[in-house]
Amino acid sequence: MNEESGKECSKQQKRLAEALRRRDGLKEEMEKVRQDLQKLEIHRRVLLDMVRIGNGGMEIDVNRYRPIYKAEVEGAKGLIHVPGERYHLAIYNLGRIPMASMKPFYNQKNIYPIDYMCKRAYYKSRGSPGGDGYALYTCTIRNVCSKPLFEISERDLCIRGKAGEVFNAFKSLFSWEIEFGSITEFFGLNNLYVRRLISEQEGFRGLGIGDRWERKA
Repeated sequence: MNEESGKECSKQQKRLAEALRRRDGLKEEMEKVRQDLQKLEIHRRVLLDMVRIGNGGMEIDVNRYRPIYKAEVEGAKGLIHVPGERYHLAIYNLGRIPMASMKPFYNQKNIYPIDYMCKRAYYKSRGSPGGDGYALYTCTIRNVCSKPLFEISERDLCIRGKAGEVFNAFKSLFSWEIEFGSITEFFGLNNLYVRRLISEQEGFRGLGIGDRWERKA
């Protein structure tokens, strides 16, 4: 009888240990979900702020974005508020510096980081200057066959191709002359703050562009 009781006790202990392991696993999964939800909430608030800023209903508070930058940026990647822009711009990924052999991605004037992604607040394509119709345009640069593929998207809108082609197609959506002179400007790549961040990326010096590149606009 004692032997049977011992076996039953051992089985119960094993079941208890297994239940505790499952509980710990569930707690870890719940913590991951909680962290993901926090990140989504941060991005949701930022997107709402960008719309409010674009509509003139909110002033830009740079300090609000610094904690996000410190928490999420790893290797110069993460959410970065770009100062000095008339229409609000936030960088979600600074991308990575192309290899020196990838000449289409850089020259003495510009660098197009691979997988660069930002969101630009600007008028809706069917809106009017000074109106209340603003949109958030997602701007990305991808590597396709060692050449940069530019993309501007917003809901059902998606324009992709070479830099000049994409920018001309985007401009044609508006009935007025937009304030940006090039796709580089619309993507924020000629902003001195962004250029400085790019120049601090690993691999920049290997391009041989020069120490003063980031000061050129």
